[in-house]
Amino acid sequence: MTSIGLPVGEPASAYLGYGLGQERAARIAARRRFVELKADLMCACAVLAGERGASLRHAVRQATEAAELWRLRPAVMDALPTAHPRTPGHHAGLQRRIAELFPDSEF
Repeated sequence: MTSIGLPVGEPASAYLGYGLGQERAARIAARRRFVELKADLMCACAVLAGERGASLRHAVRQATEAAELWRLRPAVMDALPTAHPRTPGHHAGLQRRIAELFPDSEF
């Protein structure tokens, strides 16, 4: 037993109401994928000029759930300029992130 009464070798989260270690790890992994997708969308939106670019950047920045990013995906991808040298990379990166976050999706 530790000085606060927990068995030695057991994670404190098992006793403090944080859920099982696997559940917590899954939540952290899902949050990490969400943040990575959001960062990729923000990077893609950075090349967009004008009112539409500002509107999409604001919408992505305000998104708090993966479903919101999913709904913004087509608008961002359609708005990317075809002549911009980073557009193919943005498309590929976004599709990869979306496949990680939504494995059963078709885009």
